[in-house]
Amino acid sequence: MRLPIDPAVLLPRIMAAPRERLGETMARTFLDVWQDPDRRAPLLAMLRSAMTNERAAR
Repeated sequence: MRLPIDPAVLLPRIMAAPRERLGETMARTFLDVWQDPDRRAPLLAMLRSAMTNERAAR
């Protein structure tokens, strides 16, 4: 399964935030990804697999 995000795109956005807004920027970035159904579905599938299958969690 491919990640529905490209860390090379998201990390510069997060790292550009002022230190005092880093947590907020990370949360907003996650929520931006999560709100897109096409990107949320694979993330949710990976999370469910990791929560219910020890081998998938690794």
